[in-house]
Amino acid sequence: MTNEVAPTIGCDTQGMRLVHRVFRAVFADGPWLVEDVAIGDDRRRRHVAAHLKELALALHHHHETEDELLWDTLTRRAPGCALHVQLMKTQHASMAEILAEADEALPAWTTSGTEADRELVHAAMVGIDQLLGIHLGDEETLILPAAGETMNQREWDKLGEFARRTTRPAMLFPQLGFMLQSLPPGEGDRFMRETLPTPVRVLWQVVGKGQYRRYRGRIYGTRA
Repeated sequence: MTNEVAPTIGCDTQGMRLVHRVFRAVFADGPWLVEDVAIGDDRRRRHVAAHLKELALALHHHHETEDELLWDTLTRRAPGCALHVQLMKTQHASMAEILAEADEALPAWTTSGTEADRELVHAAMVGIDQLLGIHLGDEETLILPAAGETMNQREWDKLGEFARRTTRPAMLFPQLGFMLQSLPPGEGDRFMRETLPTPVRVLWQVVGKGQYRRYRGRIYGTRA
């Protein structure tokens, strides 16, 4: 009988910081994107509303992944982190309320385009951006170090696998584009070389880059 070697405790959590970087960037743009849509520009309003809905869904899935795969494990492995985990759960619950407000407001604004509906969407985007800034900073300070010390790489990688399964295929290249856009100059090429397999890099050059530029152009208009 072959004895399996237990995975080494300790994992690299830097990928989560990159995800957070993207969330910070795209949600910071949310309020002014809503403001930037001209009254009567139905086409752009629909594109921006759909984009914000995708962002809200991605954030929801991100939090769902942590709720299912991270908090209980951390509480067991690092009992001293229990108060921090409870803080994360409380912040997730608060974010869920604001995301629900966005989910309710976006369809109405998409259909009507009225100033009143725009204001509801704008308020939700401001609320998400403000709470996200607090939450992501707390998570990076209080949670990621504990996870890096108490979880193994296989366990940590499951979070990324779960997140990829919840991403619609049509959004894969736009999301990759926003990720690359969020990196400092020169870091994007290194990220591609060190992180992505060759077939994905080729697909990005052939179809993905153009797909992202078209997507961004529909959302950001002349500011793309």
